[in-house]
Amino acid sequence: MLTPRKLELRFINLYFWMFWLQCIHGTYLNLFLKRQGFSGTDIGITTSVFALTGVLVTPFIGLKFDRSSNRPAFLVGLTLLAGISFTAYSQASSLAHLIPMAAVLGAGWLALIPLLDSLTFSKAVTSAARHGYGGYRRWGSLGFAVAGLVVGFLAWKLGLWVIFPCFLACTLIIASLATGIPLQAIPAGDRTLKLSAVLDLLRLPNFRMFLLTLLLAATGSSACWSFRAIYLDSIGVPELAIGALWILPIMAEVGCFTLARPLVERWGTGVLITAGLLVGTVRWWLLSFMTYSPWLFITETLHGVSFALFYAAAVTFVQREVPERLRGTAQVMFFSTIMGLGASLGAFLGGRMYDEVGMLPVLRIAGSLGGLAGVLQMLLVRHVPARRFIPPAPTVGGFQG
Repeated sequence: MLTPRKLELRFINLYFWMFWLQCIHGTYLNLFLKRQGFSGTDIGITTSVFALTGVLVTPFIGLKFDRSSNRPAFLVGLTLLAGISFTAYSQASSLAHLIPMAAVLGAGWLALIPLLDSLTFSKAVTSAARHGYGGYRRWGSLGFAVAGLVVGFLAWKLGLWVIFPCFLACTLIIASLATGIPLQAIPAGDRTLKLSAVLDLLRLPNFRMFLLTLLLAATGSSACWSFRAIYLDSIGVPELAIGALWILPIMAEVGCFTLARPLVERWGTGVLITAGLLVGTVRWWLLSFMTYSPWLFITETLHGVSFALFYAAAVTFVQREVPERLRGTAQVMFFSTIMGLGASLGAFLGGRMYDEVGMLPVLRIAGSLGGLAGVLQMLLVRHVPARRFIPPAPTVGGFQG
């Protein structure tokens, strides 16, 4: 018998270790490639291939997931694929070697978080945590912070090569945890779904406009994030401090995710998405003026507020906007828009700008796109008004399986 508490702990651990993967990949991989002699354009192209694969492949992965009769096993397969392909980066000696690795990594890694999110929104799993989705997601933020500290320390002591065994070890832990998810705790897959369901989602005008506005935000964000670690390295921030920079932002994320349910009830998804994107623009501008000083840590804290407000509201919007049987596919489409197409465009444009004019224009010009997108989605996307959407309260007893 799996008690609600044991179910909650399993998903807490899944989020904790899943975001080790995101931290290692997003914080240190491009810095490793830069130190291996790859140019900004090379890094931009590689990141674009990784992200573009997500755009082309992950919606169909999401559809297969929504059809699957064994979704935990599906997660296990994707996790192991991500671990093997990421580790292969350590042996790359040219751009021609990087491109196929990036494509496989995009197919394995980019669908994992949205598919986990879709499982977490199932009634039994959400009911097992007092704070609902935010109660789980905050543990992902803590995992990200711990990964930044631990991997940053190891990289400082031993070299950046340690990111590869660390990433692979985390994928094995996640695969083990996913294997133990009871099938009774999650909705059964719908075997009647067809490939045309992806197009059916895109025919929903409000959902389509939501994705388009976030594509603009993601393009700007990716241009900045793709070269953030390189920029920090250029202003004298050592690997250990690059990891430590996540401490305050993650504390802010945890607080915001814990309060996600009442914040959505009070303000609605549209206001929170816009607020998150505007705070993100302020953060990138301030970062462009920073040196390696205590002020850098304060500035980066804005990321935690920005991301948590935006992401919690955006995931909630997706869950409410689409039919229940397509929520896994819709979450993947949302994630692949920001981490796929937007990331691809942003990485390529950011790489060209970095090589031609340097990092400061990237932070200031590309960083402003998020704020613009926030305003546009508030004007063009229909959101449920504040106080009208109240998520269901946790059920007594939760899941027994």
